[in-house]
Amino acid sequence: MIATTGAGSKRAAGEAIDAVKPTWESKKPFKKIAMAADSKEPTIEDQQCFRFLDLSPELRNRVYEYAKEDDTRRFALHPIHLHPDSHRKSYSERTWQYFAVTQVCNQVRAEYRPIWVQDLRVRFELTFEVILFADTFLHHGSGNEHTPKLVQFSWNHGSDNITSFDLMPLLRLRARHPPPQVTFVPYLIAAGEFTVDEDTCKSCIAQIDKYKDISDYENCECPDYEWSRREWSAFKFKQMKYTHSIRNFIRNSNKSWLKAVQEDKMTVIYRIDEERCHGTFRILCREPICQRTTEFQPALDLLEQWGNFDLNVKKCTVFVMAYEDEQITERNGRKITNSVVREVRVHKIPTKDQAASSI
Repeated sequence: MIATTGAGSKRAAGEAIDAVKPTWESKKPFKKIAMAADSKEPTIEDQQCFRFLDLSPELRNRVYEYAKEDDTRRFALHPIHLHPDSHRKSYSERTWQYFAVTQVCNQVRAEYRPIWVQDLRVRFELTFEVILFADTFLHHGSGNEHTPKLVQFSWNHGSDNITSFDLMPLLRLRARHPPPQVTFVPYLIAAGEFTVDEDTCKSCIAQIDKYKDISDYENCECPDYEWSRREWSAFKFKQMKYTHSIRNFIRNSNKSWLKAVQEDKMTVIYRIDEERCHGTFRILCREPICQRTTEFQPALDLLEQWGNFDLNVKKCTVFVMAYEDEQITERNGRKITNSVVREVRVHKIPTKDQAASSI
């Protein structure tokens, strides 16, 4: 037997331990540890993932063109602005199939979202929803490029004379390039959750609110409750035919008008006068016009320059050009505001034949 020293025994024991010591190299060949260029922390790179951004811009654009929303329904989707704490559906459950692609990363969002928006068909029920949608989806890039293909606005005929209708959100959207198609649809039909039995006209509602029997059949606009949904839908579209004037006003493609809208030189509201059966477009200018009560020509010149007189609107439509002159002073620690609103009202005078036919 070969004798060994104590030191030799320890060295032999150490070699045996080293021989069975496990190596801690990764057994998963598809991952490796990499050091970020600007950080000392290691990052894990998955070699099995598809590096989409390594494709050429031309190939990425081909993929983006394939990922288009195919929405052919009659009434477009109504996007809802959710509270940050609200429950959200998973991407697979959402009707917009490719919305998740817009959430991948900053670069894909910047490249794909403008293309995705161009194929959208959206419907709004309130004008402030248009503002929220534009702030969320249309703020990318520079300029006013890329808008939805179709914008529908749900119009409630039963309450159209209660409040003024702010046209500026739709006008600003229309002034973008390319301009979207803007249409008005009946609210009760587009919502999809109402039936013909729930359609009661405002005249009958007023009598119900006064605890009276419905007897004013002359002013009743209720549908026939035996109608099918198709017949009811045709009735509701015919009932709000007057909105064609609003639609055509919004579609004004006059270059001078579009430039004024883009530069925010005015605000426009629309109001229906039910008693006189006409609509009024009130244009409040930010710059002085017609500062004396005897002046009206500058207002006519602007309406002519903006192409408003060439629009296909109802003959009884009224155009109001307004300007608010405001003076602010301070006295004895109080702020005093003096304001005077000057208006020029313009409308066509009906001919004798038209006046006789309306009686």
